[in-house]
Amino acid sequence: MKLYKYLSTDAAMAFLKEPTLRLSQNNSQNDPFEVLSTEIDLNRIKDATQKTIKICGKEFNSHRDITPYLDLYGYVSLSKNKESMPMWGNYATNNKGILVEFEVDEEDPFSIFDIDKTNDNDAYLSDNVIYNRERSYSKTINNLSVEEINNFSKHYFFSKHESWEHEEEYRFALPFTNCNKVITLGNSNLIKNKLSYLGYKGDLGEEINDLSNLFF
Repeated sequence: MKLYKYLSTDAAMAFLKEPTLRLSQNNSQNDPFEVLSTEIDLNRIKDATQKTIKICGKEFNSHRDITPYLDLYGYVSLSKNKESMPMWGNYATNNKGILVEFEVDEEDPFSIFDIDKTNDNDAYLSDNVIYNRERSYSKTINNLSVEEINNFSKHYFFSKHESWEHEEEYRFALPFTNCNKVITLGNSNLIKNKLSYLGYKGDLGEEINDLSNLFF
């Protein structure tokens, strides 16, 4: 399948120099409520169980850890729409930039990235974004089994408000510990300590360039 990325002039120049895609944090999504669990869902999880569960090799203690677990993930967003004027306006500079086309293997979508998926292969997720008016998880939460927590996470990973439907987004979700370049801002030691705690082994370069507001 063919997927597309709209880039501003500065981002386009950086991409042509070094083909790198941003792994976006939860709080940098264009929808301010994206990947944020509703209070209703958090209460449902709290009522379901308090036991400790293990996901992708890490232990999480029910409702108190569901938000940190979601925060472990970042997102690469591409689009199936190559002729969107709103997206030129949102992601380009005064509607100027480039549109990058990716040929993606539907059997192995992550093959477009230079990453090692030999460990925790189930942690790599990709799918079409589903657009809804309501954000809450609609399925029953019984005992917070691994299957239930994975389904719950996928709901928030791949859900977006219906007002963004024109983007026709296809999204890649993967843990930040598996990205292969980091550009740090502000207190870089704090970022380094957090990433080190999460097991990150990649290049913690501190180079700040034209994309200094982005976290790769």
